[in-house]
Amino acid sequence: TRLEKTPFLKPFVSGYTMNLENIAWWSEEKIASIRSDFRIIADYCAQIRRSRKKDPDHPMYEPPKQWKIEHVEETLMTLAAFSNDRKLTEALHVYLEQFDLYERKKGGITMRSVIDYIEEKAYLKFEKKDKEYNRQLEEKDRQLEEKDQQLGQMTSTLVVLAQQKMVSEELTAEQACDALGYSDAIRKLVLPYLVS
Repeated sequence: TRLEKTPFLKPFVSGYTMNLENIAWWSEEKIASIRSDFRIIADYCAQIRRSRKKDPDHPMYEPPKQWKIEHVEETLMTLAAFSNDRKLTEALHVYLEQFDLYERKKGGITMRSVIDYIEEKAYLKFEKKDKEYNRQLEEKDRQLEEKDQQLGQMTSTLVVLAQQKMVSEELTAEQACDALGYSDAIRKLVLPYLVS
């Protein structure tokens, strides 16, 4: 195509072909036949795709118990890169930071043991953070509500004072605000409630 139009470029362009596959659509048999750690990543992608059909908001992943991970850090970092789940990605990073890989090598690390560790340690921390964050939001909302109530009470007091001044001295709303020494900010609050 383009090389036919520009034959002088042919020596500089390789003739490699590339086959792309969507691993999320691989069958369970094809995934199980893989003998490297890549099968864990392929299995994760396939399970997430299948479970999204059932529940798009909450895809499920049930890690295989028997598949040992040979290259733990590389596999988990690749899985974190493939995942759209922010919490899982953060949890995998926490796992790699906190987990002594050499100590647990005896029994062999499986994806199930990684997920168990994450659920026991990392995910619980995320839930606590979420609960604490929600509690802080509720507290801020409550404080804002109290401030609104206080502002409303203060405004009504200022309006009453201005109305009394208007009646007792037969002043306009503007004149009453001047006589009481209201600032521009207070005038903006009070004037809409005063009738001259």
